[in-house]
Amino acid sequence: MFPSSYADPAKGNPIPLQIIAILGAGILAWSNSFSAPFVFDDLTSIVNNPLIRSLQRLLTDPALFCAAPRRFLGQLSFAANYRIGGLNQFGYHAVNLAIHLATALLLFMFLRLLLTGGVENKGRSTTAQPFSAPFSAALIFAVHPVQTQAVTYITQRFTLLATFFYLLALLCYAKSRTTGNSNSAPYNSWYSAAILATVGAMFSKEISFSIPFSIALLELTLFPGTIRKRLMLLVPFGALLAIPVLMLFAATDSELTTLTMLTKTGLPSTTYANYLITQPAVLCTYLRLLFLPINQTIDYDYQVYQAVTALPVLAGILLLTALIGLILYLYRQGTRSSRLAGFGMSWFLAALSAEALVPLSDVINEHRLYLPLAGASITASSALGWLALRLGTKAVNTTLLLLVLLLAAATWQRNLIWSDELLLWSDAVAKAPGKARPHYNLGTILSKRGLTEAAEQEFNAALAIEPGHARARYNLGVLRAAKGDVTSAMSDYQAAIRLDPGLAEAHNALGVLLSREGRSDEAIRSYREALRIAPELAEARNNLGSALAARGEIDAALQAFREAVRLDPLNRSYRANLERALKIRNNPVVNNF
Repeated sequence: MFPSSYADPAKGNPIPLQIIAILGAGILAWSNSFSAPFVFDDLTSIVNNPLIRSLQRLLTDPALFCAAPRRFLGQLSFAANYRIGGLNQFGYHAVNLAIHLATALLLFMFLRLLLTGGVENKGRSTTAQPFSAPFSAALIFAVHPVQTQAVTYITQRFTLLATFFYLLALLCYAKSRTTGNSNSAPYNSWYSAAILATVGAMFSKEISFSIPFSIALLELTLFPGTIRKRLMLLVPFGALLAIPVLMLFAATDSELTTLTMLTKTGLPSTTYANYLITQPAVLCTYLRLLFLPINQTIDYDYQVYQAVTALPVLAGILLLTALIGLILYLYRQGTRSSRLAGFGMSWFLAALSAEALVPLSDVINEHRLYLPLAGASITASSALGWLALRLGTKAVNTTLLLLVLLLAAATWQRNLIWSDELLLWSDAVAKAPGKARPHYNLGTILSKRGLTEAAEQEFNAALAIEPGHARARYNLGVLRAAKGDVTSAMSDYQAAIRLDPGLAEAHNALGVLLSREGRSDEAIRSYREALRIAPELAEARNNLGSALAARGEIDAALQAFREAVRLDPLNRSYRANLERALKIRNNPVVNNF
Protein backbone atom coordinates (compact mmCIF):
# COMPACT_ATOMS: atom_id res chain seq x y z
CA MET A 1 0.00 0.00 0.00
CA PHE A 2 2.77 2.46 0.94
CA PRO A 3 5.77 1.84 -1.34
CA SER A 4 9.03 2.39 0.43
CA SER A 5 10.72 4.64 -2.06
CA TYR A 6 8.61 7.78 -1.67
CA ALA A 7 9.88 8.38 1.83
CA ASP A 8 13.59 8.58 1.08
CA PRO A 9 14.85 12.14 1.59
CA ALA A 10 15.01 13.90 -1.75
CA LYS A 11 18.27 15.04 -3.23
CA GLY A 12 16.62 18.39 -3.87
CA ASN A 13 15.93 18.90 -0.18
CA PRO A 14 19.28 19.00 1.61
CA ILE A 15 19.15 17.98 5.24
CA PRO A 16 20.51 21.29 6.61
CA LEU A 17 17.77 23.23 4.79
CA GLN A 18 15.12 20.86 6.12
CA ILE A 19 16.41 21.32 9.67
CA ILE A 20 16.41 25.10 9.24
CA ALA A 21 12.85 24.95 7.89
CA ILE A 22 11.64 22.86 10.85
CA LEU A 23 13.25 25.21 13.35
CA GLY A 24 12.07 28.31 11.49
CA ALA A 25 8.48 27.11 11.24
CA GLY A 26 8.47 26.15 14.91
CA ILE A 27 9.92 29.45 16.09
CA LEU A 28 7.46 31.47 14.00
CA ALA A 29 4.47 29.44 15.14
CA TRP A 30 5.40 29.81 18.81
CA SER A 31 6.96 33.30 18.72
CA ASN A 32 4.03 34.85 20.62
CA SER A 33 4.14 32.32 23.46
CA PHE A 34 6.99 33.83 25.49
CA SER A 35 4.84 36.33 27.38
CA ALA A 36 2.23 33.77 28.46
CA PRO A 37 1.88 33.97 32.26
CA PHE A 38 2.07 31.20 34.82
CA VAL A 39 -1.34 29.52 34.93
CA PHE A 40 -3.16 26.65 36.58
CA ASP A 41 -0.68 24.07 37.94
CA ASP A 42 2.22 26.44 37.20
CA LEU A 43 1.37 28.04 40.53
CA THR A 44 2.05 24.82 42.46
CA SER A 45 4.77 23.44 40.17
CA ILE A 46 6.77 26.67 39.89
CA VAL A 47 5.52 29.86 41.54
CA ASN A 48 4.77 28.32 44.94
CA ASN A 49 6.98 25.25 44.64
CA PRO A 50 9.60 25.25 47.42
CA LEU A 51 11.45 22.34 45.79
CA ILE A 52 12.83 24.57 43.02
CA ARG A 53 13.95 27.47 45.20
CA SER A 54 17.44 26.07 45.73
CA LEU A 55 19.16 24.23 42.87
CA GLN A 56 22.02 23.11 45.11
CA ARG A 57 19.65 21.69 47.71
CA LEU A 58 17.63 19.87 45.06
CA LEU A 59 20.84 18.23 43.84
CA THR A 60 22.14 17.26 47.27
CA ASP A 61 19.13 16.54 49.48
CA PRO A 62 17.81 12.97 49.02
CA ALA A 63 14.53 13.93 50.70
CA LEU A 64 13.75 16.35 47.87
CA PHE A 65 14.39 13.63 45.30
CA CYS A 66 12.04 11.29 47.14
CA ALA A 67 9.37 14.01 47.20
CA ALA A 68 8.84 13.62 43.43
CA PRO A 69 11.17 11.00 41.91
CA ARG A 70 9.04 10.31 38.85
CA ARG A 71 9.45 13.91 37.63
CA PHE A 72 12.81 14.79 39.11
CA LEU A 73 14.44 16.01 35.88
CA GLY A 74 11.58 18.43 35.29
CA GLN A 75 11.90 19.77 38.83
CA LEU A 76 15.64 20.11 38.26
CA SER A 77 15.09 22.12 35.08
CA PHE A 78 12.61 24.41 36.87
CA ALA A 79 15.17 24.95 39.63
CA ALA A 80 17.78 25.90 37.02
CA ASN A 81 15.30 28.34 35.45
CA TYR A 82 14.57 29.84 38.86
CA ARG A 83 18.28 30.11 39.66
CA ILE A 84 18.95 32.01 36.42
CA GLY A 85 15.87 34.20 36.08
CA GLY A 86 13.67 33.84 39.13
CA LEU A 87 10.01 33.90 38.10
CA ASN A 88 10.55 35.62 34.76
CA GLN A 89 8.37 33.42 32.57
CA PHE A 90 10.33 34.18 29.37
CA GLY A 91 13.12 31.80 30.35
CA TYR A 92 10.69 29.00 31.18
CA HIS A 93 8.94 29.38 27.81
CA ALA A 94 12.27 29.52 25.98
CA VAL A 95 13.35 26.22 27.52
CA ASN A 96 9.99 24.61 26.74
CA LEU A 97 10.19 25.67 23.10
CA ALA A 98 13.80 24.53 22.83
CA ILE A 99 12.85 21.07 24.10
CA HIS A 100 9.87 20.96 21.73
CA LEU A 101 11.95 21.86 18.67
CA ALA A 102 14.70 19.45 19.69
CA THR A 103 12.05 16.72 19.92
CA ALA A 104 10.80 17.60 16.43
CA LEU A 105 14.36 17.24 15.13
CA LEU A 106 14.70 13.88 16.89
CA LEU A 107 11.53 12.74 15.12
CA PHE A 108 13.04 13.91 11.82
CA MET A 109 16.31 12.04 12.42
CA PHE A 110 14.53 8.93 13.71
CA LEU A 111 12.35 8.63 10.61
CA ARG A 112 15.21 9.43 8.28
CA LEU A 113 17.28 6.67 9.87
CA LEU A 114 14.47 4.14 9.57
CA LEU A 115 13.89 5.00 5.92
CA THR A 116 17.52 5.16 4.79
CA GLY A 117 19.62 3.49 7.46
CA GLY A 118 19.50 -0.17 6.65
CA VAL A 119 16.15 -1.17 8.11
CA GLU A 120 14.92 -4.42 6.62
CA ASN A 121 12.69 -3.80 3.58
CA LYS A 122 10.62 -6.61 2.15
CA GLY A 123 8.81 -4.36 -0.32
CA ARG A 124 9.86 -3.60 -3.83
CA SER A 125 11.65 -0.42 -4.78
CA THR A 126 10.36 2.14 -7.23
CA THR A 127 11.73 5.37 -8.53
CA ALA A 128 12.45 7.78 -5.71
CA GLN A 129 10.11 10.72 -5.34
CA PRO A 130 11.07 14.22 -4.14
CA PHE A 131 8.93 13.95 -1.02
CA SER A 132 10.43 13.67 2.44
CA ALA A 133 8.33 11.82 5.01
CA PRO A 134 10.73 12.68 7.87
CA PHE A 135 10.53 16.37 6.99
CA SER A 136 6.73 16.41 6.77
CA ALA A 137 6.28 14.46 10.02
CA ALA A 138 8.61 16.81 11.92
CA LEU A 139 6.88 19.90 10.50
CA ILE A 140 3.42 18.67 11.48
CA PHE A 141 4.66 17.78 14.96
CA ALA A 142 6.40 21.15 15.38
CA VAL A 143 3.48 23.44 14.51
CA HIS A 144 0.27 21.54 15.36
CA PRO A 145 -1.97 23.67 17.64
CA VAL A 146 -2.93 20.74 19.85
CA GLN A 147 0.64 21.01 21.15
CA THR A 148 -0.06 24.37 22.82
CA GLN A 149 -1.11 22.84 26.12
CA ALA A 150 2.15 20.88 26.26
CA VAL A 151 4.48 23.68 25.10
CA THR A 152 2.93 26.97 26.29
CA TYR A 153 1.64 25.52 29.56
CA ILE A 154 4.99 25.59 31.36
CA THR A 155 4.22 22.80 33.85
CA GLN A 156 3.93 20.35 30.98
CA ARG A 157 7.70 20.46 30.61
CA PHE A 158 7.41 17.08 32.29
CA THR A 159 5.62 15.85 29.16
CA LEU A 160 8.14 17.59 26.87
CA LEU A 161 11.14 16.05 28.61
CA ALA A 162 9.61 12.57 28.72
CA THR A 163 8.84 12.73 24.99
CA PHE A 164 12.31 14.08 24.17
CA PHE A 165 13.99 11.19 25.99
CA TYR A 166 11.41 8.76 24.58
CA LEU A 167 12.34 9.67 21.01
CA LEU A 168 16.03 9.80 21.87
CA ALA A 169 15.81 6.24 23.23
CA LEU A 170 14.10 5.00 20.06
CA LEU A 171 16.59 6.83 17.84
CA CYS A 172 19.60 5.46 19.71
CA TYR A 173 18.17 1.93 19.67
CA ALA A 174 17.48 2.13 15.92
CA LYS A 175 20.98 3.53 15.38
CA SER A 176 22.51 0.63 17.31
CA ARG A 177 20.60 -1.84 15.12
CA THR A 178 21.87 -0.21 11.92
CA THR A 179 25.47 0.37 13.04
CA GLY A 180 27.95 -2.48 12.76
CA ASN A 181 27.66 -5.78 14.59
CA SER A 182 26.73 -6.40 18.20
CA ASN A 183 30.38 -6.45 19.29
CA SER A 184 31.42 -3.16 17.72
CA ALA A 185 32.12 -0.03 19.74
CA PRO A 186 29.56 2.11 17.84
CA TYR A 187 26.85 -0.49 18.45
CA ASN A 188 27.58 -0.66 22.18
CA SER A 189 27.70 3.13 22.44
CA TRP A 190 24.33 3.64 20.77
CA TYR A 191 22.72 0.80 22.70
CA SER A 192 24.02 2.20 26.00
CA ALA A 193 22.74 5.65 25.02
CA ALA A 194 19.29 4.13 24.43
CA ILE A 195 19.36 2.65 27.94
CA LEU A 196 20.39 6.00 29.46
CA ALA A 197 17.72 7.89 27.50
CA THR A 198 15.09 5.45 28.75
CA VAL A 199 16.20 6.07 32.33
CA GLY A 200 16.06 9.83 31.69
CA ALA A 201 12.52 9.53 30.37
CA MET A 202 11.43 7.54 33.41
CA PHE A 203 12.68 10.32 35.67
CA SER A 204 10.70 12.87 33.63
CA LYS A 205 7.11 11.61 33.57
CA GLU A 206 5.11 8.42 33.93
CA ILE A 207 4.12 8.30 30.24
CA SER A 208 7.63 7.08 29.48
CA PHE A 209 7.04 3.73 31.13
CA SER A 210 5.82 2.40 27.77
CA ILE A 211 9.26 2.84 26.14
CA PRO A 212 10.22 -0.86 26.55
CA PHE A 213 7.03 -1.83 24.72
CA SER A 214 7.65 0.69 21.92
CA ILE A 215 11.21 -0.55 21.49
CA ALA A 216 9.93 -4.13 21.37
CA LEU A 217 7.41 -3.09 18.72
CA LEU A 218 10.13 -1.31 16.76
CA GLU A 219 12.37 -4.37 16.94
CA LEU A 220 9.70 -6.88 15.96
CA THR A 221 8.26 -4.91 13.05
CA LEU A 222 11.23 -3.15 11.46
CA PHE A 223 14.37 -5.17 12.19
CA PRO A 224 15.46 -8.72 11.35
CA GLY A 225 16.79 -11.11 13.98
CA THR A 226 16.46 -14.43 15.74
CA ILE A 227 14.30 -14.86 18.82
CA ARG A 228 17.41 -15.30 20.98
CA LYS A 229 19.04 -12.13 19.66
CA ARG A 230 15.88 -10.12 20.15
CA LEU A 231 15.43 -11.33 23.70
CA MET A 232 19.00 -10.33 24.53
CA LEU A 233 18.34 -6.87 23.13
CA LEU A 234 14.97 -6.32 24.78
CA VAL A 235 15.42 -7.85 28.25
CA PRO A 236 17.52 -4.92 29.58
CA PHE A 237 14.75 -2.48 28.62
CA GLY A 238 12.17 -4.71 30.26
CA ALA A 239 14.30 -4.74 33.40
CA LEU A 240 14.11 -0.93 33.47
CA LEU A 241 10.41 -1.26 34.31
CA ALA A 242 11.64 -1.91 37.85
CA ILE A 243 12.41 1.83 38.04
CA PRO A 244 8.77 3.02 38.13
CA VAL A 245 7.93 0.28 40.62
CA LEU A 246 10.74 1.40 42.93
CA MET A 247 9.71 5.05 42.48
CA LEU A 248 6.19 4.18 43.53
CA PHE A 249 7.39 2.96 46.89
CA ALA A 250 10.14 5.58 47.29
CA ALA A 251 7.81 8.51 46.66
CA THR A 252 6.66 10.60 49.60
CA ASP A 253 4.22 12.85 47.71
CA SER A 254 0.42 12.56 47.93
CA GLU A 255 -1.50 9.35 47.50
CA LEU A 256 0.94 7.98 44.95
CA THR A 257 2.90 6.27 47.72
CA THR A 258 0.76 3.17 47.30
CA LEU A 259 -0.70 1.15 44.48
CA THR A 260 -4.08 2.78 45.08
CA MET A 261 -3.06 5.23 42.33
CA LEU A 262 -4.04 2.51 39.88
CA THR A 263 -7.69 2.55 40.90
CA LYS A 264 -8.35 6.07 42.28
CA THR A 265 -9.68 8.47 39.68
CA GLY A 266 -9.55 11.70 41.66
CA LEU A 267 -12.94 12.53 40.16
CA PRO A 268 -15.97 12.93 42.44
CA SER A 269 -18.50 10.11 42.05
CA THR A 270 -16.46 8.48 39.28
CA THR A 271 -15.36 4.87 39.50
CA TYR A 272 -12.38 3.34 37.76
CA ALA A 273 -14.78 1.34 35.57
CA ASN A 274 -16.54 4.53 34.45
CA TYR A 275 -13.19 6.16 33.73
CA LEU A 276 -12.23 3.25 31.45
CA ILE A 277 -15.65 3.14 29.79
CA THR A 278 -15.31 6.83 28.87
CA GLN A 279 -11.92 6.46 27.19
CA PRO A 280 -13.19 5.19 23.79
CA ALA A 281 -15.30 8.36 23.55
CA VAL A 282 -12.23 10.39 24.50
CA LEU A 283 -10.33 8.68 21.66
CA CYS A 284 -12.87 10.10 19.20
CA THR A 285 -12.31 13.59 20.61
CA TYR A 286 -8.54 13.21 20.42
CA LEU A 287 -8.69 12.15 16.77
CA ARG A 288 -11.02 15.05 16.01
CA LEU A 289 -8.48 17.42 17.60
CA LEU A 290 -5.75 16.00 15.36
CA PHE A 291 -7.73 16.48 12.15
CA LEU A 292 -9.82 19.50 13.18
CA PRO A 293 -8.16 21.37 16.08
CA ILE A 294 -11.05 23.68 17.00
CA ASN A 295 -12.82 24.40 20.29
CA GLN A 296 -9.63 23.74 22.22
CA THR A 297 -9.73 24.51 25.93
CA ILE A 298 -7.48 24.24 28.93
CA ASP A 299 -10.18 22.54 31.02
CA TYR A 300 -12.76 20.19 29.48
CA ASP A 301 -16.12 19.47 31.08
CA TYR A 302 -16.31 15.97 29.65
CA GLN A 303 -19.20 13.63 30.31
CA VAL A 304 -18.24 10.47 32.19
CA TYR A 305 -20.19 7.54 30.79
CA GLN A 306 -21.65 4.77 32.91
CA ALA A 307 -22.25 2.09 30.26
CA VAL A 308 -20.57 0.83 27.11
CA THR A 309 -23.92 1.10 25.32
CA ALA A 310 -23.70 4.90 25.26
CA LEU A 311 -23.46 6.00 21.61
CA PRO A 312 -20.18 7.98 21.95
CA VAL A 313 -18.59 4.99 23.70
CA LEU A 314 -19.81 2.55 21.04
CA ALA A 315 -18.50 4.87 18.32
CA GLY A 316 -15.13 4.96 20.07
CA ILE A 317 -15.00 1.17 20.36
CA LEU A 318 -15.79 0.79 16.65
CA LEU A 319 -13.13 3.36 15.79
CA LEU A 320 -10.56 1.62 17.97
CA THR A 321 -11.38 -1.72 16.34
CA ALA A 322 -11.01 -0.18 12.89
CA LEU A 323 -7.63 1.33 13.81
CA ILE A 324 -6.34 -1.99 15.11
CA GLY A 325 -7.56 -3.69 11.93
CA LEU A 326 -5.79 -1.08 9.79
CA ILE A 327 -2.58 -1.54 11.78
CA LEU A 328 -2.66 -5.30 11.16
CA TYR A 329 -3.36 -4.71 7.48
CA LEU A 330 -0.40 -2.34 7.16
CA TYR A 331 1.93 -4.79 8.85
CA ARG A 332 0.78 -7.54 6.50
CA GLN A 333 1.69 -5.40 3.48
CA GLY A 334 5.32 -6.11 4.30
CA THR A 335 6.93 -3.00 2.81
CA ARG A 336 9.17 -0.86 4.95
CA SER A 337 6.94 2.20 4.65
CA SER A 338 3.67 0.35 5.29
CA ARG A 339 5.14 -1.20 8.42
CA LEU A 340 6.39 2.23 9.45
CA ALA A 341 2.88 3.65 9.01
CA GLY A 342 1.55 0.80 11.13
CA PHE A 343 4.25 1.48 13.70
CA GLY A 344 3.16 5.14 13.87
CA MET A 345 -0.45 4.14 14.51
CA SER A 346 0.64 1.56 17.09
CA TRP A 347 2.74 4.24 18.79
CA PHE A 348 -0.26 6.58 18.86
CA LEU A 349 -2.49 4.02 20.58
CA ALA A 350 0.21 2.73 22.95
CA ALA A 351 1.16 6.25 24.05
CA LEU A 352 -2.49 7.14 24.67
CA SER A 353 -3.07 3.98 26.67
CA ALA A 354 -0.54 5.02 29.33
CA GLU A 355 -2.94 7.71 30.57
CA ALA A 356 -6.15 6.01 29.45
CA LEU A 357 -5.64 2.92 31.61
CA VAL A 358 -4.31 4.65 34.73
CA PRO A 359 -7.07 6.88 36.13
CA LEU A 360 -6.21 10.55 36.47
CA SER A 361 -8.02 13.59 37.80
CA ASP A 362 -9.41 14.42 34.33
CA VAL A 363 -10.63 11.99 31.69
CA ILE A 364 -9.23 14.21 28.92
CA ASN A 365 -6.41 16.73 28.53
CA GLU A 366 -4.85 18.08 25.36
CA HIS A 367 -1.27 17.70 26.56
CA ARG A 368 -1.81 13.92 26.63
CA LEU A 369 -1.69 14.05 22.83
CA TYR A 370 1.90 15.33 22.75
CA LEU A 371 3.68 11.96 22.74
CA PRO A 372 0.96 10.20 20.67
CA LEU A 373 1.16 12.98 18.05
CA ALA A 374 4.71 11.88 17.19
CA GLY A 375 3.30 8.52 16.13
CA ALA A 376 0.35 10.13 14.35
CA SER A 377 2.78 12.40 12.46
CA ILE A 378 4.65 9.34 11.21
CA THR A 379 1.43 7.87 9.84
CA ALA A 380 0.31 11.21 8.38
CA SER A 381 3.60 11.63 6.52
CA SER A 382 3.27 8.07 5.21
CA ALA A 383 -0.21 8.86 3.90
CA LEU A 384 1.07 12.02 2.20
CA GLY A 385 3.85 10.01 0.59
CA TRP A 386 1.34 7.48 -0.67
CA LEU A 387 -0.67 10.33 -2.18
CA ALA A 388 2.50 11.75 -3.74
CA LEU A 389 2.89 8.61 -5.84
CA ARG A 390 -0.69 8.85 -7.07
CA LEU A 391 -1.45 12.56 -7.33
CA GLY A 392 2.03 13.86 -7.99
CA THR A 393 4.69 15.29 -5.75
CA LYS A 394 3.93 18.92 -6.56
CA ALA A 395 0.29 18.60 -5.50
CA VAL A 396 1.16 16.88 -2.24
CA ASN A 397 4.00 19.26 -1.40
CA THR A 398 1.61 22.16 -1.99
CA THR A 399 -0.94 20.46 0.26
CA LEU A 400 1.73 19.99 2.93
CA LEU A 401 2.71 23.66 2.71
CA LEU A 402 -0.91 24.79 3.08
CA LEU A 403 -1.46 22.35 5.94
CA VAL A 404 1.61 23.60 7.81
CA LEU A 405 0.58 27.23 7.29
CA LEU A 406 -2.93 26.54 8.60
CA LEU A 407 -1.64 24.61 11.60
CA ALA A 408 0.96 27.28 12.41
CA ALA A 409 -1.68 30.03 12.14
CA ALA A 410 -3.98 28.08 14.47
CA THR A 411 -1.10 27.66 16.93
CA TRP A 412 -0.41 31.39 16.84
CA GLN A 413 -4.09 32.13 17.42
CA ARG A 414 -4.35 29.68 20.30
CA ASN A 415 -1.25 31.20 21.89
CA LEU A 416 -2.94 34.62 21.81
CA ILE A 417 -5.46 33.19 24.25
CA TRP A 418 -2.73 31.59 26.36
CA SER A 419 -0.88 34.93 26.49
CA ASP A 420 -3.55 36.44 28.77
CA GLU A 421 -4.80 34.33 31.67
CA LEU A 422 -8.03 36.34 31.78
CA LEU A 423 -8.70 35.38 28.15
CA LEU A 424 -7.65 31.80 28.84
CA TRP A 425 -10.04 31.23 31.73
CA SER A 426 -12.85 33.28 30.20
CA ASP A 427 -12.54 30.97 27.20
CA ALA A 428 -12.60 27.94 29.51
CA VAL A 429 -15.72 29.19 31.34
CA ALA A 430 -17.48 29.84 28.02
CA LYS A 431 -16.74 26.27 26.90
CA ALA A 432 -17.41 24.59 30.27
CA PRO A 433 -19.96 26.76 32.14
CA GLY A 434 -21.10 23.85 34.29
CA LYS A 435 -17.68 23.02 35.72
CA ALA A 436 -16.49 24.58 38.98
CA ARG A 437 -12.77 24.73 38.26
CA PRO A 438 -12.84 27.21 35.35
CA HIS A 439 -15.06 29.54 37.40
CA TYR A 440 -12.67 29.26 40.35
CA ASN A 441 -9.59 29.94 38.23
CA LEU A 442 -11.26 32.86 36.48
CA GLY A 443 -12.14 34.20 39.93
CA THR A 444 -8.50 34.09 41.04
CA ILE A 445 -7.44 36.05 37.94
CA LEU A 446 -10.15 38.66 38.42
CA SER A 447 -9.14 38.96 42.06
CA LYS A 448 -5.49 39.55 41.16
CA ARG A 449 -6.57 42.32 38.80
CA GLY A 450 -8.62 44.05 41.46
CA LEU A 451 -11.99 43.15 39.96
CA THR A 452 -13.29 41.95 43.30
CA GLU A 453 -17.02 41.94 42.55
CA ALA A 454 -16.56 39.89 39.38
CA ALA A 455 -14.16 37.59 41.23
CA GLU A 456 -16.67 37.06 44.02
CA GLN A 457 -19.31 36.14 41.44
CA GLU A 458 -17.02 33.49 39.94
CA PHE A 459 -16.14 32.01 43.35
CA ASN A 460 -19.82 31.85 44.22
CA ALA A 461 -20.52 30.22 40.84
CA ALA A 462 -17.87 27.60 41.61
CA LEU A 463 -19.42 26.96 45.04
CA ALA A 464 -22.91 26.71 43.52
CA ILE A 465 -21.65 23.93 41.24
CA GLU A 466 -19.38 22.30 43.83
CA PRO A 467 -20.30 23.31 47.42
CA GLY A 468 -17.28 21.47 48.79
CA HIS A 469 -14.77 23.55 46.81
CA ALA A 470 -12.46 24.51 49.69
CA ARG A 471 -10.21 26.82 47.68
CA ALA A 472 -13.15 28.83 46.36
CA ARG A 473 -14.33 29.32 49.94
CA TYR A 474 -10.78 30.27 51.00
CA ASN A 475 -10.49 32.83 48.21
CA LEU A 476 -13.81 34.37 49.17
CA GLY A 477 -12.20 34.87 52.57
CA VAL A 478 -9.20 36.55 50.95
CA LEU A 479 -11.52 39.01 49.16
CA ARG A 480 -13.44 39.78 52.34
CA ALA A 481 -10.25 40.22 54.35
CA ALA A 482 -9.02 42.71 51.74
CA LYS A 483 -12.28 44.67 52.18
CA GLY A 484 -11.77 44.74 55.95
CA ASP A 485 -14.57 42.30 56.74
CA VAL A 486 -12.47 40.30 59.19
CA THR A 487 -15.39 38.41 60.74
CA SER A 488 -16.65 37.08 57.39
CA ALA A 489 -13.11 36.33 56.23
CA MET A 490 -12.39 34.31 59.36
CA SER A 491 -15.64 32.43 58.84
CA ASP A 492 -14.65 31.62 55.25
CA TYR A 493 -11.17 30.46 56.26
CA GLN A 494 -12.60 28.23 58.97
CA ALA A 495 -15.17 26.82 56.53
CA ALA A 496 -12.40 26.13 54.01
CA ILE A 497 -10.41 24.32 56.70
CA ARG A 498 -13.45 22.21 57.59
CA LEU A 499 -13.85 21.29 53.92
CA ASP A 500 -10.14 20.57 53.52
CA PRO A 501 -8.14 20.36 56.78
CA GLY A 502 -4.99 20.00 54.69
CA LEU A 503 -5.32 23.41 53.05
CA ALA A 504 -2.18 24.99 54.47
CA GLU A 505 -2.83 28.39 52.88
CA ALA A 506 -6.11 28.71 54.80
CA HIS A 507 -4.38 27.98 58.12
CA ASN A 508 -1.72 30.55 57.25
CA ALA A 509 -4.27 33.19 56.23
CA LEU A 510 -6.30 32.56 59.37
CA GLY A 511 -3.13 33.10 61.38
CA VAL A 512 -2.61 36.49 59.71
CA LEU A 513 -6.09 37.65 60.76
CA LEU A 514 -5.63 36.31 64.27
CA SER A 515 -2.35 38.24 64.51
CA ARG A 516 -4.11 41.44 63.48
CA GLU A 517 -6.71 40.82 66.17
CA GLY A 518 -3.95 40.48 68.77
CA ARG A 519 -4.66 36.79 69.29
CA SER A 520 -1.01 35.82 68.95
CA ASP A 521 -1.23 32.40 70.61
CA GLU A 522 -3.97 31.29 68.22
CA ALA A 523 -2.12 32.84 65.29
CA ILE A 524 1.06 30.95 66.11
CA ARG A 525 -0.93 27.72 66.38
CA SER A 526 -2.40 28.38 62.92
CA TYR A 527 1.04 29.05 61.42
CA ARG A 528 2.44 25.90 62.99
CA GLU A 529 -0.49 23.86 61.70
CA ALA A 530 0.14 25.25 58.22
CA LEU A 531 3.79 24.23 58.52
CA ARG A 532 2.88 20.80 59.82
CA ILE A 533 0.87 20.30 56.64
CA ALA A 534 3.35 22.04 54.33
CA PRO A 535 6.81 22.30 55.95
CA GLU A 536 8.18 24.00 52.83
CA LEU A 537 5.66 26.88 52.93
CA ALA A 538 8.07 29.79 53.21
CA GLU A 539 5.34 32.41 53.73
CA ALA A 540 4.09 30.61 56.84
CA ARG A 541 7.68 30.43 58.16
CA ASN A 542 8.03 34.16 57.67
CA ASN A 543 4.68 34.90 59.32
CA LEU A 544 5.55 32.65 62.25
CA GLY A 545 8.83 34.52 62.64
CA SER A 546 7.02 37.87 62.67
CA ALA A 547 4.54 36.66 65.31
CA LEU A 548 7.33 35.28 67.50
CA ALA A 549 9.41 38.45 67.09
CA ALA A 550 6.43 40.60 68.08
CA ARG A 551 6.23 38.61 71.32
CA GLY A 552 9.93 39.14 71.94
CA GLU A 553 10.95 35.53 71.15
CA ILE A 554 13.79 36.70 68.92
CA ASP A 555 15.81 33.47 68.87
CA ALA A 556 12.80 31.44 67.77
CA ALA A 557 11.91 34.15 65.27
CA LEU A 558 15.42 34.07 63.82
CA GLN A 559 15.14 30.34 63.29
CA ALA A 560 11.83 30.82 61.44
CA PHE A 561 13.23 33.64 59.29
CA ARG A 562 16.33 31.61 58.44
CA GLU A 563 14.11 28.74 57.32
CA ALA A 564 12.03 31.12 55.19
CA VAL A 565 15.18 32.48 53.51
CA ARG A 566 16.53 28.97 52.99
CA LEU A 567 13.29 27.93 51.33
CA ASP A 568 13.09 31.04 49.15
CA PRO A 569 16.55 32.65 48.88
CA LEU A 570 15.42 35.29 46.37
CA ASN A 571 12.62 36.75 48.51
CA ARG A 572 13.76 40.20 49.67
CA SER A 573 11.03 40.56 52.29
CA TYR A 574 12.17 37.42 54.10
CA ARG A 575 15.78 38.60 54.05
CA ALA A 576 14.75 42.02 55.37
CA ASN A 577 12.88 40.42 58.27
CA LEU A 578 15.89 38.26 59.07
CA GLU A 579 18.15 41.31 59.10
CA ARG A 580 15.73 43.23 61.35
CA ALA A 581 15.59 40.32 63.78
CA LEU A 582 19.39 40.15 63.88
CA LYS A 583 19.57 43.88 64.67
CA ILE A 584 17.03 43.47 67.47
CA ARG A 585 19.01 40.61 68.97
CA ASN A 586 22.12 42.79 68.91
CA ASN A 587 20.18 45.78 70.28
CA PRO A 588 17.30 44.35 72.35
CA VAL A 589 16.20 47.81 73.52
CA VAL A 590 14.65 48.40 70.08
CA ASN A 591 12.00 45.97 68.85
CA ASN A 592 10.25 47.30 65.75
CA PHE A 593 8.34 44.18 64.89
